[in-house]
Amino acid sequence: MKEDILEQIAADWLLQKNGCFVKTNLKYKPSPECDQFNCKSDIIHSDIDLLSVDLQHPETVTIINCKSWMDGFDFKWFHNYLSDTEKHSKAFGGKEVWKHFRDLVNEKWHQAFIERIKAENPLFKKLNYIILSVFAKNEEYVAEWMTNQLIIKNFKKSKIEFSIQGKEIAELVNDIETKGSEYAENSAFCRTLQLLRVAKRHKIIQQLF
Repeated sequence: MKEDILEQIAADWLLQKNGCFVKTNLKYKPSPECDQFNCKSDIIHSDIDLLSVDLQHPETVTIINCKSWMDGFDFKWFHNYLSDTEKHSKAFGGKEVWKHFRDLVNEKWHQAFIERIKAENPLFKKLNYIILSVFAKNEEYVAEWMTNQLIIKNFKKSKIEFSIQGKEIAELVNDIETKGSEYAENSAFCRTLQLLRVAKRHKIIQQLF
């Protein structure tokens, strides 16, 4: 299946860094041996959008969770609903709000998430968790996510150091460097970006990004 364009941009952004490796759409779900396993609700996999390891820092894994909602991602709204288990059943985007971040706030899904990362990188000790959106609302509230007691409890139990940050698509696009037109970029998105920037430079396109 073709990757979502947001995932393609995120992968290109990561891969332009030296010594960086990326995998996409990694499936995971709670183990049937888990005490809280539910044979009805836990049989469908969730997935990690992007997982990246930098060879210079092999103990650190970067995860990018892509949220491609066209009306943006509201950090304050999600913080309010994810911090209170009584609000977790609120419907959003066709499912309960907690399920959008089950890897962070739900114990058994968090455990499965961590084990899936360890299967890819046995050296894993630190997690850099990025929420990538088309555009962010109340992005300053991302700091409040680090105080969410459910998230803190899960990472403390899994013994993984973590950070959470937000990024917008424009930030990644502006950060992606493309070569001159004599060298074709090796991905569809970067090649498109390269051509558009050349067109802008030659005033074929007057305003871009």
